[in-house]
Amino acid sequence: MNVLFVGATFTRLLPVLQEKLPAHQVRTCSREELPAALAGTEVLVPPGLTVDEEMLRAAGPQLKMIQQWGVGVDGIDLEAATRAGVCVCNVPAAGSGNAESVAEMALLLMLALARRFTLALDNVKKRRFCSPQGKTLWQKTACVIGLGSVGRAVLQRLAPFGMTLIGVNRSWKDDFKSLPLGEFYLLSAWDNGLAKADFIIFCLALNQDTESFFSGREFSLLKPGACLVNVARGALVDKAALLAALRDRRLGGVGLDVFWQEPPDPGDELFNYPQVLATPHVGGVTDASLLGIMAEVCANVSRLESGLQPRYCLNRTGLNT
Repeated sequence: MNVLFVGATFTRLLPVLQEKLPAHQVRTCSREELPAALAGTEVLVPPGLTVDEEMLRAAGPQLKMIQQWGVGVDGIDLEAATRAGVCVCNVPAAGSGNAESVAEMALLLMLALARRFTLALDNVKKRRFCSPQGKTLWQKTACVIGLGSVGRAVLQRLAPFGMTLIGVNRSWKDDFKSLPLGEFYLLSAWDNGLAKADFIIFCLALNQDTESFFSGREFSLLKPGACLVNVARGALVDKAALLAALRDRRLGGVGLDVFWQEPPDPGDELFNYPQVLATPHVGGVTDASLLGIMAEVCANVSRLESGLQPRYCLNRTGLNT
């Protein structure tokens, strides 16, 4: 099959990808080269790209599958893909190394904010010792929003820190009983949980119902000095409301691995605030997730070639009607 991976990362990985898919024609291109490279593509791997009806038309009838490199498909028009007869697949985060890696990033950001890590590094250079004073995670309260694979992994890793853990989800599931939760709230009625939190960790999927759901009202409920950590999607948080909270110095810190526009503008006002700690969407970029996701992607290409149903097809029902 003719398989096209989009992005500079895959250019570096091309020899490995060709080794994993020896029976297939494997190509890579940059985002800018994509329009010209689409011709003849049967499997498209477009992480971080918007795949809309126009792109699907440009790809033509040869395109059989869009295989996301990871779990998030918020940039892919599922309805348009279904109309075009294109299967859209992802790789579930749990067990692939992705959820586990993103959960570790959430902990890294929490610890760095709590211990004022960037200021501590600066103080070494200035020979200022025993400063700054930080705060522990121990005996603090963390509110994890979204109890999918990443949210569950975060909770499991926070439990040994001796924190009080609050879970928030759009619905209750019986298997939440096995999680180390002190309290649970539905997203539609979570004000009390939010008001108790020292740390709020966003692990929620982005869709039309959750876009900018954390806005002015939610910021007004936070206790002074609360820290926000977002390892999910930037657009979950209303940016204007976040900037207002930073200007008013109501937040103890903000840890971001995701943004409203990626890559973000280095001159963005957001980066003027010392409370903001940012990393370039590397939560899932680890050795384990690379190998785990690659194995699933390559297996799906082989399944498609063999006439088998690809795993984790998100629009299978529509394609079968």
